[in-house]
Amino acid sequence: MVSYFFENCLFYVFATFALISAYMVIFAKNPIYSVLFLVLVFFNSVAILILMNAEFLGMIFMIVYVGAIAILFLFVVMMLNLKTNELNENYLIMFLMQIFNAHLFLNLISCIEIILIDFSLSHQNYYYLHYYLHYY
Repeated sequence: MVSYFFENCLFYVFATFALISAYMVIFAKNPIYSVLFLVLVFFNSVAILILMNAEFLGMIFMIVYVGAIAILFLFVVMMLNLKTNELNENYLIMFLMQIFNAHLFLNLISCIEIILIDFSLSHQNYYYLHYYLHYY
C-alpha cells in the first residue's frame, strides 16, 4: 500500500506535468509537437486516474483518447503537411488578450460558485431562491 504522502506527491507531479504539457500544446510552434504534448497530457491524466483507484476508467481513457483520437490528430497533421508560421508582431497583444480572457473566465466561475453557495437548495433557503429568481 502506498502511503498517503507519496500519493499526494505523485498527484502533484502528474498534475504539474499535465499543466506544463497543456501549456506546450498551445504554444508549440510545430503542430506535430503540439499533438505529442497532447498525448503526454492524456498519459498524465491516466496516471492521475490510476492514483484515484479508477483503473478501468484510466485504461478506457488511454485506449479511446490516446489510442484513437490523438493518433488520428497526428495522422491528419502529418498528411496535411502543415508548415510552421513564424509568430508575428501581434504576439504580445494576443498573449495579453489570453490573460484577460482567463481572468474573465475565472471571475465568472467564482461568481457562479458564490451564487450556488449562497442560494443552496436546502429547505430553509428554497423560498429565498424562489423569491430571488421570481422577483429579480
